[in-house]
Amino acid sequence: MSEPFVNIHDFRKKLEEYLLYAEQPVVITRRQMPVGYFIPAKVWYGRGSAEKLRQLVAVTLEAAGYSEQDVDESIEEFIQVSAENIRKRLEHD
Repeated sequence: MSEPFVNIHDFRKKLEEYLLYAEQPVVITRRQMPVGYFIPAKVWYGRGSAEKLRQLVAVTLEAAGYSEQDVDESIEEFIQVSAENIRKRLEHD
């Protein structure tokens, strides 16, 4: 998994491979136009320890119009929503 660009059809077809093995951010395209960015969790969490990965993440986020803080906030919001959903399920059981 080293291609920096992938069309949306191939990305969906190989999603499991990208989730498990991608080692750099990937630009997802449709008809050769960027429609999304995939930043693997291991790349995101390792962004501070490897300069190349940090640069790749920074360039990808900048191209998408986001900052590292935006992603951190999204992750935190996801964790909070997930915890709330788990709590609600446990209350109903």
